Amino acid sequence: MTQTGDALTDRAYALAMQYGGGSNNYEGFPTLDAEWDFISAALPRLLTGDNDRLQTVCDQLYQFLNFTGRWDDLIWLYEQVEARTLAADDKEKAGWNAFRAGWVYILRNQPAEVLACAARAAEHWQDSTPRNKATAIQLRGIGHKLNKDYPAAIAAYREALDIYRSISPKATMSLSRLTF
Repeated sequence: MTQTGDALTDRAYALAMQYGGGSNNYEGFPTLDAEWDFISAALPRLLTGDNDRLQTVCDQLYQFLNFTGRWDDLIWLYEQVEARTLAADDKEKAGWNAFRAGWVYILRNQPAEVLACAARAAEHWQDSTPRNKATAIQLRGIGHKLNKDYPAAIAAYREALDIYRSISPKATMSLSRLTF
């Protein structure tokens, strides 16, 4: 039974590595689409395995899941991986997974969920770099903007901008790229 489970996860990992990836591998997406039922069946087992391998699979599947509109699967994956990385005491990656789940909630226009993800990212990144802290605050600002709470959004954007400016004057460009 264990060998079968290992074979399943190894094949899913191989498919994600070969056909997933960034925006330059769209030609691999039809293969992932055809194999999605198989890959998704392997994800719970991948969640119990090596954290770095899990992060790699998650990174490799992001563009595919986003491109094909599988936002429910993407949110589920990010939230599961967030919990897994937190259990592995990797708050840095847990914060990024909370942020990424929040980004999908932005696409779905779900401000309450965006704000919840921003709060989790901020909590995970309490002892992190100023850039990460600003990123969580910026996500909170976007959540407030989606919620049409413009004073709160402006306050969050200003707070994030102050942090970005304290890092580098050029860092303010990252703020302008993420806000709508």
